[in-house]
Amino acid sequence: DDMDSDVLASRMVVLDSAFGRHRKVDDPIEALAALGGFEIAVMVGVMLVAASKRHLLMVDGMPACAALVVAARIAQPVTDYCVFCRSHTHLGLDQALNLFRASALLEMGLESTDGTGATLAWPLVRSAAALLSEVADGEDPGPTLPGSLAGQDAEKSPSGSVGPNSGSERDSESDSESDGGPRVGWEQDARAHARTEPTPLTDGSD
Repeated sequence: DDMDSDVLASRMVVLDSAFGRHRKVDDPIEALAALGGFEIAVMVGVMLVAASKRHLLMVDGMPACAALVVAARIAQPVTDYCVFCRSHTHLGLDQALNLFRASALLEMGLESTDGTGATLAWPLVRSAAALLSEVADGEDPGPTLPGSLAGQDAEKSPSGSVGPNSGSERDSESDSESDGGPRVGWEQDARAHARTEPTPLTDGSD
């Protein structure tokens, strides 16, 4: 929604006055001290430290974008670790995202509190990270399990195979003979069920 005209006018007077007093300030630290509040300063520090540790930054809202402007003036590579989120359709966010030549990870037309968009985008970020780090390599890896579940299945299975069922030795041999190669456990189990004759369903009248 558009800001009330009286509120906008009042804020513009405050900003004009602040800019008039600090017109010659161009250093980012000095600009932060002159025009930024405590919350902005804290976010600038968090962004710089997180980026130095190669941590992901999820930026959501005008205050966060303002802090990122200052952080990027201090250390430009900080923007390389940013994912942008959006919790409302404020026009100022369009300009802020254009400034960073970025777009929000999710554009859902929300009109909510800053941080809502980041909360909704977080599962998507985690899924993307899992695809890069947890999906098995190889020609035919079969389904994978999270590390903790995979370890439990490995302990329970005498053969050390991981999957819903390891399959019988006889099935493994027959699969190898018929298809020219061994099958992983879940494929063995599926093929075994396919070879089993279905149980007839009757109403008991026979």
